[in-house]
Amino acid sequence: MSKDSVRRRGRPRRGEQPAIPWGEIEKAYISGDIVRQLDDGSFERNYPSIRELASKFGLQRSLVGYHSRRHNWPGRRAEFQKDLRTEIQQIQAKARALSIEEAMGILDAYLEKFRAAVESGHVRVDSIGDFNTALRLKQFLLGGADSRHEIQGGITLEAIQARHDRLRAQVAAMTPELVGTTGDGGDP
Repeated sequence: MSKDSVRRRGRPRRGEQPAIPWGEIEKAYISGDIVRQLDDGSFERNYPSIRELASKFGLQRSLVGYHSRRHNWPGRRAEFQKDLRTEIQQIQAKARALSIEEAMGILDAYLEKFRAAVESGHVRVDSIGDFNTALRLKQFLLGGADSRHEIQGGITLEAIQARHDRLRAQVAAMTPELVGTTGDGGDP
């Protein structure tokens, strides 16, 4: 046996330590692995545990756990997930804004055609309902004052019926002495 092939007992010297890919393990813990792409184009992520990473890289769980606590991997994972959610929300907002811009373009083209039809005499002008609906839709898409609906103190049929039932129960619970009449039907 050669001197190099004999494994010495005890802790290895500094230069003899096995190379552990901490950067790769850290990246796998913090950002997770993309498992599959969903139908809507988004991706499903799997965030492995310390135990899974230790098993995958052939390390002791306690060593990976110590390293993760020492370098704040859980906090950095939470920050990564928060940033990822923010980025997804911004992309979704941008997609919605583009669709509103497209709707505004279509609506403007419709209003131009409506104007041309009115001027040429093809559209009746005694009913303004279509024009009113189109303008209200445009205000709604632009977020104007006409797009808000406020209900202030509206009363519903259910509220009236409940109040009526309470009043009937109160009247039925009244005694003749409380009302001020006698039981014989005559005056007091």
